[in-house]
Amino acid sequence: MTAKLQQPVITYNIAKATGTVGLNGQRVLVIGEAAGDVGRVVKNIQLNEIVAKLGSTSESALIVNRFRQYNTSTPIDVLTLGANTGPGIEGGIAAAGTATEAGVYDIYLADEKLKVSLEVDTGDTAEMLATKIAGINTGGLFTIAVDATDTTLTKIAPVSKSDSFNNCKILIVGEIAGVTLTAIDFTGTTIAADAPDFTNIDEKYQTIIGPQDQYDAITKFTESRFNERNAARGGVFFTGTNGTLADIVAKYEQKNERTATVFANPDECVFIAMPIFIATEFAAKRARRLTDGEGIADIVLDAVEATGGRQTASLPYHNTPIDYTLKSGVLTQTQAQSLTDAGVSYIIRESNQTVTTQLITTYKKDLSGIEDLTFKFLNYVDTALTIQEYLENNSKSRYGQTRATAGDVVSGRSMVNPPILKAFVVARMFDLIGDALVQDGTEQKKYMTDNTSITLEPATGKFKVNTVALIVTQLREIEGVLAIAFEI
Repeated sequence: MTAKLQQPVITYNIAKATGTVGLNGQRVLVIGEAAGDVGRVVKNIQLNEIVAKLGSTSESALIVNRFRQYNTSTPIDVLTLGANTGPGIEGGIAAAGTATEAGVYDIYLADEKLKVSLEVDTGDTAEMLATKIAGINTGGLFTIAVDATDTTLTKIAPVSKSDSFNNCKILIVGEIAGVTLTAIDFTGTTIAADAPDFTNIDEKYQTIIGPQDQYDAITKFTESRFNERNAARGGVFFTGTNGTLADIVAKYEQKNERTATVFANPDECVFIAMPIFIATEFAAKRARRLTDGEGIADIVLDAVEATGGRQTASLPYHNTPIDYTLKSGVLTQTQAQSLTDAGVSYIIRESNQTVTTQLITTYKKDLSGIEDLTFKFLNYVDTALTIQEYLENNSKSRYGQTRATAGDVVSGRSMVNPPILKAFVVARMFDLIGDALVQDGTEQKKYMTDNTSITLEPATGKFKVNTVALIVTQLREIEGVLAIAFEI
């Protein structure tokens, strides 16, 4: 290469951009039963790979497919589990009478989106209907067979032995003269597969979706990452549960995790929905909300919030639309409060729209057993994780190769001392005021500044930082007094 010798010598070296850095992109981990080897981590699964890598009817395949209906962009990895064992889950349909007219029944198997149809002809007997039901194509998701001893009864079993099917409903819609079809809801017993092996999980996952019977194993993993040393990899586990309200409360009232949100679908107010799919739909929409630049006008109420990003961590999650319509029953205020007290979330249908109510975690008490609101609401957790990641990412970017001193810094050298680090931490906190994550105001800024302290251990080069984030919360209730008057 020919040297450039012309005088004067002029060179501009391109340096790393200065300024703040953002957050890691959203990423989802689905944990569930799959065909093939157990414990695999399938990276960035695509829809056209599901059959080959997960099996078409596996629990993980169902979750990924459902997620993609509401979120087409967030990358998904899958951690595969083995199949549950035991007798399995089974439901059924009992037929009676003889049809005196033709017609069609719509049958929903466990979930509103798993609909099949049964065509009835005039003169069909109960036995003939049972045979027709057994011939319905469910896309391989269920096995259907006429009972060996009662030829008017059809038994229906999910191919997957996932506990996610347990206590789910069968809904039959339609009326045909002379015929009665009676649904027998899915019940049974399964033994959970071996707990997931997180050894090879290194990515940051803001969203983790998995079955309720792996709650303890998965939350042990998510809790371990909540304040992980030298890595802001916190995320939230989403799952679902059903059954009677009393059973749901008993199952979760003793749980106490900052990083778990459980959707309940109680019998007293039941949607024709697999709870894991309710959780999956919300998780998909939350991931869209937290993605920079993502269009989210379809899932938020205020047009000014129509673009996704870190600022939505503090935007209330209640009133997020959920794509279910078929339900039976209504929760009383007392029943609803009992679910909240147990640390589970639920959806409601009002004014012809199904929406989330307040989204909470199972966290209830601090380590001393005292009731605590710090991590009760999912918005609080997401806001805290966002601030944590922002501070850690920017600290690593700014001070990746820096001297430490308790004295003054030398001009022109990469150095930091306690006053400079304090100014940096406070400034990064104030960066998030514009995102409506941290409170604005003269008194608020003074409080956060005054309550940020930095000390240095020169021998180890370790700075100890104590700071406070006054976070923005959510409007949850307005209580007023209306006075009646008759004259001025």
